[in-house]
Amino acid sequence: MRLQIRATARSSLCFFLLAYVASSWRVLHPGRFSDWLRQRRRQWGLLFATSHALHAAGLVALHHMASPALWAQLTSLPSWILGGSGYLVLTLMALSAHDAAVRTLGAERWSRLHRLGLHWLWTLFLLSCAKRVGGNPLYLLPVGLLLGALAARLWAHLLKRRGSSL
Repeated sequence: MRLQIRATARSSLCFFLLAYVASSWRVLHPGRFSDWLRQRRRQWGLLFATSHALHAAGLVALHHMASPALWAQLTSLPSWILGGSGYLVLTLMALSAHDAAVRTLGAERWSRLHRLGLHWLWTLFLLSCAKRVGGNPLYLLPVGLLLGALAARLWAHLLKRRGSSL
């Protein structure tokens, strides 16, 4: 069960990062690949939601299988609260990942939900990975990828505001 949880955490991060940088990558590196990536942003997000649903299922199964002492060692109340907020945001984003939701919510509200949701999920991923660096320096890789993705988004945003490109 713990192997499934680790595997889905990693696949979720990969799918999340693809969705997170798709638009920015198109600004920073225009071309066929960035167009392809951007056109499939919704699919990357839904793959992330699916992978993370499997992650949640693994957590629930482990909770039922583990002894109370092991479970207390593996998790904490703040993790449940923050993680739960992430699942709520992810669920709202997945449920609204279609054109009818954009029409129903209005483009501005839909965009705000997805933009704020992406940044909240980014924050949760960063916290989750950063807290593990002390026990396993390999977690510096996802921390670096997350920080790089944020830098790409900020750089692309600045370029769009200035009306310039690379």
